[in-house]
Amino acid sequence: MSHDLISQLRDLLVETASAHHEAFLATDGVDPDWSIWYADYLVDRLPPLLGSTTAKSKIVYLLMQMEEIRLAESPDAEWTQFYAERLGGFTTSAGRSRTDGDPKVTGFGGIFFKSENPAQLRAWYTKHLGIVQQEDGSIIFEWSERGTPENPGFTAWSPFKADSTYFEPSTKPFMFNFRVDNLDGLLAQLREAGVEVDDKVDDYPYGKFGWCMDPEGNRIEFWEPK
Repeated sequence: MSHDLISQLRDLLVETASAHHEAFLATDGVDPDWSIWYADYLVDRLPPLLGSTTAKSKIVYLLMQMEEIRLAESPDAEWTQFYAERLGGFTTSAGRSRTDGDPKVTGFGGIFFKSENPAQLRAWYTKHLGIVQQEDGSIIFEWSERGTPENPGFTAWSPFKADSTYFEPSTKPFMFNFRVDNLDGLLAQLREAGVEVDDKVDDYPYGKFGWCMDPEGNRIEFWEPK
């Protein structure tokens, strides 16, 4: 983790705090929803430093986690430096290449299934089970790895339209998404074992994706987060 990166992150946090205070002069900067305001300010300014796109909801979560850690472990620490160091650690660990690690599944990335009316179904789950939708309509469950709350992750729960072709060539109405380390190595390993593996690999700012079929015709999606 470079001192230059930490310095740039700290400068950005100082800039954000100044802009927030200016926006809330009437309350002397007091804002119970400060993390949401900060995330809205940072969502377009963090990517050049992080090296990848980060959703606003993830920034809110990360800010709240870092503040909880600071208050619990170092309440007297200068907060911009504290945050910058942890953001820097998150960046270098989350963005590193994983092609040298052992290929393996590390957890669930999401559960996808077909629905006659996805929007209506999501609304039902929100109303009756309190599951909160993101601004884009998606539903994600946020979590952090044990012992590393500064490294948040999430699992998606997503209904697809009944006529979606995304699960093909599977004819099943559902698909599992697994988080993995070393996607390329895993796909090569599966091919060598005679498993049906898609030729394509999709690469996005938030991760790489690959697919295979299991012996019972279930399509499996693999996601290597960045």
